[in-house]
Amino acid sequence: MADDPNRERLRTWIDDATVTMLTTLDHERRPVTRPMLPLLIDNDSRIHFLTQYSSAKVAQVHTCPDVSVAMACSGGVYLSLIGKAHVSRDPHLIGQLWHSTYRAWFPDGRHDPGIAVLSVTLDCADVWEAPASPVTRLFGAARALITHQPFETSKQSFDDPL
Repeated sequence: MADDPNRERLRTWIDDATVTMLTTLDHERRPVTRPMLPLLIDNDSRIHFLTQYSSAKVAQVHTCPDVSVAMACSGGVYLSLIGKAHVSRDPHLIGQLWHSTYRAWFPDGRHDPGIAVLSVTLDCADVWEAPASPVTRLFGAARALITHQPFETSKQSFDDPL
């Protein structure tokens, strides 16, 4: 499925995300959301996040692996991703994801004793892609005013997206 154009578009959008929010469930199954930096590895169908092993999100994933990831990407693309999370402390995986700028969060580098990888295997993805053209958006808004029907951005859904 590496040649699937939808898969490649989704990976491009994830790489291009300007805002990414990861939602886990706390011990009372209430959603807890926080900003995160998504990381992808070539030929890997998961989204990865470097995090502190001692964080609440890691404890929440151990209790309930169901997570969602919401992303805003440039060009008016919005993603809602649902999947299962897993936590790893594998040094090889950490090394694949590591970049020196992450020292701000992990002062001891990729060998920081507190570092972990939270990986999400996606079950499904919903994508909203707003029209790129301002003229198209303007006509859509005008049509909504005239017809009293809301202007909606179409949604695409993908199962097993990455």
